[in-house]
Amino acid sequence: MLVAIAEMERIPRGEIIVGANEGTCLHILPYVFADFKKQYPDVSVNIKRSDYARILESVIDNTVDFGVVSLPVTDNRLTVVLIHRDELIIIAPPHHPLGKMKSASVADVTKFPLIVPKAGHTRDGIEELFHERRLKPNISMELDSSELLKRFVAADVGIGFIARSNVEEDVRANALAAIPIADAQVRRDLALVFRKDKALSRAALAFIDIAVKHKSTQELVPTHSS
Repeated sequence: MLVAIAEMERIPRGEIIVGANEGTCLHILPYVFADFKKQYPDVSVNIKRSDYARILESVIDNTVDFGVVSLPVTDNRLTVVLIHRDELIIIAPPHHPLGKMKSASVADVTKFPLIVPKAGHTRDGIEELFHERRLKPNISMELDSSELLKRFVAADVGIGFIARSNVEEDVRANALAAIPIADAQVRRDLALVFRKDKALSRAALAFIDIAVKHKSTQELVPTHSS
């Protein structure tokens, strides 16, 4: 009987709440959560979709256990654990002049209408790319959804920049072409963030463990440029 009780106490249960943006919810977290739920079916998982600033606020005010956000994170109240390595690439319809190229420069991008995120790390990274080269992007549209951005690019409204992992399925389906940036590498790495002073439950510790393991398996798989 005592052995059974001790065993039960070792099995994580309860709930974990994770804040993440749209692209992360759709393309990164499903695999992590599928693995987690297989191992810990008794733990309920709640995902709150939000943007970078709100995710960090939710972690600080304890309304979520974890946030999954792009690096860098500079708040020294938070523990930051890298869980996914990524990079920014150019996307275009497969028939687009850029879609046929093995890689394209930032200057090549200025020749076409560009669809950009309204705000956030990706937008900052894009602006920096053009600013460093003293180039002016031809911004035709600003959107607050990465999925919407992909759909507009696929419809040939313009080209865009996005994290590579957000378009792997679209590239396989030949809906979009992914083109590496020839003259820059912009990291879009993701981290799990939580309060340094947070008492982590067994379920929370198990979740960190699985998220980190996913990073290691992903590093063993080479990414192929299209």
